[in-house]
Amino acid sequence: MRLNDEMRQGAILLVANGLLVACTFALNLLLARRLGPEGYGEWSALWALILVSSALFPSLVLLCARYVAAFVGAGEPGRARAFGRRVGALTLVGGMLLFTAMFYVRGSLEEFFQLTGVTPVALVAAFLGVSFFLSFVRGVIEGLQDFPGLGANIAVEGALRLMIGIVLILLDFGMVGLLIAYLVAALIPTFTGALRLAGGELDLLGRTRSERLPEGFVAEAALFAWPVLASHLLVVVWTNLDLLLVKHFTDEINAGLYGVLFTAGKVAFFVAEALASVMIPKIAAAHAAGGDEGTPLRRTGTIVAAFCLGMIVIGLVAPKALIVGLFGESFAAAAPLLGIYLIAASCMALAVFAVKAHLARGETGFLLMLTVGIAGVALVVWLFGGNVTYVVWSLLVFNALILVAVAKSLWPLLRGDRS
Repeated sequence: MRLNDEMRQGAILLVANGLLVACTFALNLLLARRLGPEGYGEWSALWALILVSSALFPSLVLLCARYVAAFVGAGEPGRARAFGRRVGALTLVGGMLLFTAMFYVRGSLEEFFQLTGVTPVALVAAFLGVSFFLSFVRGVIEGLQDFPGLGANIAVEGALRLMIGIVLILLDFGMVGLLIAYLVAALIPTFTGALRLAGGELDLLGRTRSERLPEGFVAEAALFAWPVLASHLLVVVWTNLDLLLVKHFTDEINAGLYGVLFTAGKVAFFVAEALASVMIPKIAAAHAAGGDEGTPLRRTGTIVAAFCLGMIVIGLVAPKALIVGLFGESFAAAAPLLGIYLIAASCMALAVFAVKAHLARGETGFLLMLTVGIAGVALVVWLFGGNVTYVVWSLLVFNALILVAVAKSLWPLLRGDRS
C-alpha cells in the first residue's frame, strides 16, 4: 500500500470519528442550555454511565479487526468467515444479555444516580445492546480494510444523532429525546453494516463453506486480548468515575455544574484518543522493526500537549467567558474551577496517550500503576464527593501522579534514546 493511501485512509477515519465526537458535544451544549444545571447533572451521569458500560467495546473492535485482517491477509477467507460467524453470534447474544441485565437493574441505577424516572436507563440499556453488536460489525469492516465504508458507517451515526437529537431537544423531549436519537442513530448503521457483511466478501449469512479455526486459537486470542481489555476498562472507569460519584453524593445543581467541567475536560481526552488511533500504529511498526519509535511518539505527544496547553490557558484566563459562551449564564458558577479541572483533564489525556504508547510497544507493566492510581481517585471522590472543589483539586493531584507513573519509562524514547 502506498503512503498516500495510508494517509488518505487515516484521514477518513479521523474525520469520521471527529464528526461523531463533534456532533455529540454539540448536542451536549444544546441540552445544557435547555435544561440548566438541575437537569444537565442527570444527563452527564447517564452519559458517563454509557461510556463506562461500553468500556470493552473498543477492545471488541480491535480483536475483530486483527483476526479478520490476519486470516484474509494469509489467504484464508474460510477461517475469517468462521471467526465472523462465531463472534457475530456471540456478540448478538451478548448485546441482548447486556440489555436484559441493565433493564433488570434500572430501578437501582435510577436510585443511585437520583434520576427522575426509569425510562432514560431503559433507553441507555437498549443503546448499549445495539452498540455492542455494532462494535463487532465495525471491527470486521476494519479487518476487511474497507476504510471508506467504515468511515461512512461512523459518520452516518454522528449525522443522524445530531439531526434527530436537535429536533427532539427543541421539541422539549429533553434527555429522553437525546437518548432516542442515540438509539436510532446506532440502529441504522448497525443494520446497514450487518447487511454488507451478510452478503459481501465474507458471506456471513450465506452458504459459503467456512473452515475450522486454528488449533489453540482461543488461547492465543485471549493472550492478545487481556492487556487491551484491562487497559480499556481501567481508562474508561478512570475518566468517568468522578462524575458518576459526584452525581450520587451531591445535589442536582452542583452535579450539573460539575457536568459542564466534565464535558469541557472530555475535549482533551477525545483529542488524545483520536491522535493516538492514527499515530500509534507507527510506533508499533517501528517497535516491531527495531526502528525509531521516538519520532512518532514525540511528534504526536507534542500536538496533544500543545492542544492541552491551549485549553488550560483559555480556562485560566477567561473561564467565565468560556463557560457562559458554551453552556449559558446559568452555569457561570462553575467558572472558578474550570482552569484547575482542565489541568487535571490534560494530565489525564496525556496519561491515556502514554498508555496507548505502552500498548503499541507490547508493554503491560503500567497496568499495576494505573490500577493503584485509579483506586486512589475512587477513594478520594468517595470521601469528598459532596464537595466539588475538593474533588477537582484531588483529581489534579492524582491525575498528575498517574501521568508521571505511566509516562516516565517513555522519557528515553522522547529524548531519542533507542537503547
